[in-house]
Amino acid sequence: ELDTVQNKFYLRRLDKSSKAESHIVVEKLFDYLGGTVNDPERSSALDTAEDLAINVMLRSMILDKDGIYHIDLKSLSMSDGISDIGEMSIEVTQFKIFGLDSITMLNIFEISDSDQIEFNVNMSQLRLSVEFAVRMGSSALEIENGAKYEVEVFTVDIEMKNIAAAIGLFLSFNMDDILKVPLGSIMHSKNIFPCILSAISELFFSKLSIKSESIGEPEITGFISTEIENAIKAATGALHEAYEKDMVKALPGIANLHIRKVLNKLIKDYLSNPVNTN
Repeated sequence: ELDTVQNKFYLRRLDKSSKAESHIVVEKLFDYLGGTVNDPERSSALDTAEDLAINVMLRSMILDKDGIYHIDLKSLSMSDGISDIGEMSIEVTQFKIFGLDSITMLNIFEISDSDQIEFNVNMSQLRLSVEFAVRMGSSALEIENGAKYEVEVFTVDIEMKNIAAAIGLFLSFNMDDILKVPLGSIMHSKNIFPCILSAISELFFSKLSIKSESIGEPEITGFISTEIENAIKAATGALHEAYEKDMVKALPGIANLHIRKVLNKLIKDYLSNPVNTN
């Protein structure tokens, strides 16, 4: 019985120790990400560019050379089929995000014992670019059977300015792995991400509220027919003028209900790839 009591006491101490260690790791991580570092991709022999570490990390790990994040439509089940509207079908062919590396502030304000992290992020801009393929002249079923059709490809861009996000993040570490992490290595930027990623057992957004100062009028480009393009631009312009304020008000709810799910799916896919965590 005494051994059982001692074992429970030891496990409680070990749990508290690992929690304290994980909190230190998280604090060091956010201190680093929210601080200014040299940006090697934007520096030259004559000039050293600096940016927040979170922006430099995003460019090196998930953005392409032009600073664009390409969403995998197949992983999000957005390209499993074509939406059929009579003799016209619409397919999303590309989804790109610009401006993820425009973060101007990253501020952590609470770490709870339940592995919940609350923090704020400010961004100067964010632009969503969605490419559609409109196939006309045959239904989706006829297209699959080899029927001829015409294709109009167009892009819709929507830009948001001065974005503020309040984020809840659940971040849990494997106890054995986190106790093996030398805290000294966390202070060195070249080691910080491999150390953190290798010790994560669970990571997801528990809350996501996004506010934007403005949501720009959708910019539509690519139509072969200028008459169709002008007609759609006129319609979207009128809708934007009438409902922009409502869209701004609805954005926090949309972010928490829909965008959060998309981000959690992307995180799960990223962490499940051994190339990213080893």
